[in-house]
Amino acid sequence: SEIESTQDKIGEINEKLEKVDFRDGVFLRLRANVLTPNVVLEFNKKCAAHGRAIGTSHKEKYDALLGIVGELRKAKADSKPTSNEDKQLLDSRWRMGFYAEFVVRSTNDTEEYVFDEKADTDGGSGGEKETLAAALMAASLAFTLTPKDDDQPRWSFAAIDEAFSRASTDFSFRVANIFKTVGLRVSILTPWKNHELAEAMTDSVIALRRDKGKSPAQNRTRISEVSFEYIRENQKDFSDDDDEQYAA
Repeated sequence: SEIESTQDKIGEINEKLEKVDFRDGVFLRLRANVLTPNVVLEFNKKCAAHGRAIGTSHKEKYDALLGIVGELRKAKADSKPTSNEDKQLLDSRWRMGFYAEFVVRSTNDTEEYVFDEKADTDGGSGGEKETLAAALMAASLAFTLTPKDDDQPRWSFAAIDEAFSRASTDFSFRVANIFKTVGLRVSILTPWKNHELAEAMTDSVIALRRDKGKSPAQNRTRISEVSFEYIRENQKDFSDDDDEQYAA
């Protein structure tokens, strides 16, 4: 079933997430719950009622099956489900809930254990929320872009604007490792202050620099492909005082 296929795919992603520390000695593990929304319960009740109404004649059987088909047609809404209830009834993926476990790795003295769970990014600092969201985004993209029976994404390019701007350098590097571990290549648009992260995540740089003119109409933006080695050798040209950003 689709639900079993989804759970299998999450298992494959967890194998990759386990290789990377989200915090010191802690890795992320995704979990999925199978939900039974009210709309599905109501549909099952109606189907059961139609089933109990089946008599012995062909007409009675036809009427019972027609009632079940009618319920599906209502949800189908001309092949374009619009409400969450329609989607929950017609697509098993909408009948699953997801959350992340924070798992402490086993040591010589202790077994691994779960010390926290999160179903969303509520709580924690802004940087921690951003880092968790990025880690889950990487796992979600890998899940979505990896075809059945493959272990790597078919389309592995991801573009991120203002990558991890509020996260600490330590957290950012760990999330960068998660992107690499799940097989994703990233292009990030980021201020100069995150150049170390960009260098860890990417292979090349396209620098965007604004030359301020005497008036806004005379402002110009220059775009150039440079290497990280060039940036290190020309630090004075790449400073936080500028409005410069670069895509890596």
